[in-house]
Amino acid sequence: MYYLSLNPHVQNKLQEEVDKVLNGELPTLENIKELKYCSNVIKETLRISPVVPWLLRQTHTDLIVDGILLPKGTTISVLIYALHHDTRFWDQPSMFIPERWEEEKN
Repeated sequence: MYYLSLNPHVQNKLQEEVDKVLNGELPTLENIKELKYCSNVIKETLRISPVVPWLLRQTHTDLIVDGILLPKGTTISVLIYALHHDTRFWDQPSMFIPERWEEEKN
């Protein structure tokens, strides 16, 4: 809701999709699949404000990353927030842009 309130054009586009697809009815397993823009809004919200800011993983084999040996069993912290805001992977990472998730752009 926060990002929708900051981006009225996104809110309007989402409302149009919901009105068109649901036509005043409750969502079902069938029609919810048609809410493509809604799915994009959710994905973008989770990208820009991840529920979990980092993940812990463990190497299953010896691994070399940027010339550094990480022996099998090493715990690695993956900073999801930093990854999702990195300009090497995202254009305008601080901007809320649900359209970045459209299939033809992936």
